[in-house]
Amino acid sequence: MSDLLDNLAKLRDSLNADDAKMFSDSQFAYIYYKADRYLKVGPKQYSEKDDYHMPRPDWGDKGFETIRLGCNQVLMGIGFTPENPFKNLGVIGFQLLFSLFYFNVTEVETINIDGNKVLNKITLQHFDDGSHITYYNLIDKDLEKQLQ
Repeated sequence: MSDLLDNLAKLRDSLNADDAKMFSDSQFAYIYYKADRYLKVGPKQYSEKDDYHMPRPDWGDKGFETIRLGCNQVLMGIGFTPENPFKNLGVIGFQLLFSLFYFNVTEVETINIDGNKVLNKITLQHFDDGSHITYYNLIDKDLEKQLQ
């Protein structure tokens, strides 16, 4: 746990004031902890210990792999700013990742389109406490077709 907290503190301390606010507003520490846990124990054990039994078995190996990719990005400090969005998750993968953390997508706003890449600002709501967070997901239209 000490390494986890040290790494999280280093990440937080490396941020400028605006990004530090986004970090806090996005409940990043909570998401970071859950992502770290998923990567350490894997989908089966994570689900067995999870209150909502996430991830669900019917998400399949492809879903679990996408979640792993997303969790690795979380541990690198990715996703909570538009300058450093999630990548290669696709629309469904992003939704699966945040379902793991008990969030549902409530709003998607496209904030930039550059060729075949679309940057979405995504507002999510927590299943239990109703809190809202915002994350960013860069969609590659070509990759999205492959993921479907």
